[in-house]
Amino acid sequence: MMSPDDTQPRSPFAQERAQQPHEQGELIDPNEPAPSGGPGCFVWGCVSLVGLGFALAIVALAGLAGWTSGQRTAGANSTATLMADINAQCARIPEDIAVGNTVLVERRLGFLATMTPGAPCVAEYIPTATALYLTQQPTATSPATVTPQATVTIAVEPEATQDVETQVDIPTPSNGGYDLAALLQEAQESIRAGDYNSAVELLDVITGVDSTYDSANVRSLLREALSEEALIQFRTGNLAQGIVLTDRAEEFGALAEGLNYERYVATLYLDALSTVGTDYLTSITALRRLYDEVPNYRNGEIAQMLFDAYLDYGDAFAIEGNQCSAQQQYQNALNIFSRGDVVTKRDNAQEACENPTPAVAGTPGTPGAVAPVGQVQ
Repeated sequence: MMSPDDTQPRSPFAQERAQQPHEQGELIDPNEPAPSGGPGCFVWGCVSLVGLGFALAIVALAGLAGWTSGQRTAGANSTATLMADINAQCARIPEDIAVGNTVLVERRLGFLATMTPGAPCVAEYIPTATALYLTQQPTATSPATVTPQATVTIAVEPEATQDVETQVDIPTPSNGGYDLAALLQEAQESIRAGDYNSAVELLDVITGVDSTYDSANVRSLLREALSEEALIQFRTGNLAQGIVLTDRAEEFGALAEGLNYERYVATLYLDALSTVGTDYLTSITALRRLYDEVPNYRNGEIAQMLFDAYLDYGDAFAIEGNQCSAQQQYQNALNIFSRGDVVTKRDNAQEACENPTPAVAGTPGTPGAVAPVGQVQ
């Protein structure tokens, strides 16, 4: 039996469509996650900023380390140069005294008296230099006092006609023409007037001319004048000169009350100054010794120096990556003064100490190293 469709007219185009198979589209699984396009621009930007920050931090820390090392080297060189100058000046003083050049002697001693720490040769040459200076000044004594020798002729005329002449020798003063009694009186007046430096100079002349002249009184006056002048030097900040004068005063008897302590504290201060710029531990030890003795010495200067030393020591540890030691030094600094930036450094170092950064592991999926030809990996 034939289908009715066989009798219907057919279009040739319909036949072509019937002969072509339907194209099948790509099947999409709704449960499959969308393909990833990789990290976005924001992520890469953050990574770049972090890398730039690390690079700047490394450069800054390297510069700080170089600056700190340069400061220590410069301080050591400066100390060596200063000691060489002091030794050279001390070596030339005896030559100037020998030729009587009081101008150079005065200038050299004046220069050495300002040095820190004090030059030991100052105390040795001051009496000699003072005596040399005064010997070159015109004396105010009467001519009769300095007459070396006089011959008196006494004519005796007895009843006899024979003349008898008797010669009487007047001895020459053994004090070189100085009126030591007048010098001693002038020294006492200078002490009463508070001019202790002039009194010391006059008393030095007396001991230089005749060390036995009223020695007990002269030594007592020297101790008093030197002690008072030393206190003045300590109060005005001339610590090295104060130490020198105190040492001299001690040669003539017991020191005045409090003077020995002044010398002790001043010595601690000068010792601490000499360690600045060498190494942190030595400097901190010297500064701490003085700080524990007098925390507010020189209006808090020593406290500020100790604070800075602790802070620099902590920075040095941080540069080396020793965060635990850095945290301890920052805390030591904060025990003296509280400062916000140091608190931040202390907290950062403490966190890094308690949570050290772990070693960076290899990235998963990274191919291993290729073994050389002929070797088995």
